Amino acid sequence: MLKRWGSRMLLAIFLSTIAQIVLASSISMGAVELRLGMKKEAVLSSLNKYYKLIPIEDSGTFIIEYKNDSEHNAVGSVAFKNGILSNVSKDWYSGRDIKGFYQVFFGLINRYSKEKYKPIQIIAETFIHPDLETKMTTLYIPNTDLYYQIIEFNGKGDFSYSINECLSK
Repeated sequence: MLKRWGSRMLLAIFLSTIAQIVLASSISMGAVELRLGMKKEAVLSSLNKYYKLIPIEDSGTFIIEYKNDSEHNAVGSVAFKNGILSNVSKDWYSGRDIKGFYQVFFGLINRYSKEKYKPIQIIAETFIHPDLETKMTTLYIPNTDLYYQIIEFNGKGDFSYSINECLSK
């Protein structure tokens, strides 16, 4: 009950706090600034200095992990079409700790509170499978290729949460 109340409260606070959000055309993965349209060789070369890149067979997509991470925790992904960067995803949070989720969530809100704001489009969806219910709220930033996905997974009472920042055409 507390978890459901928490996720509803989180969404209500988010919607009332962020009616507008910063315009953005890039995502930073640590020291690497990524923009759609960059050449594949330049992106992979820059990321490879700091991260381990794991290609997903025949997809043009690479999972990004920290180097020397024995637990293989992904920090994001990049995808290419015709040798050009077409999609970037940065994982801001993934886990079961609702307190950790809130800390990251409000950190993102604070990050944008100091920036130039514009209205956003919000789409909320629920996907139900036999063993897993997924609630996803996607926040689209007008006049940009930027969007955020806030996801709650409920696998038979075992909740986990995810926040992703994405650029895509």
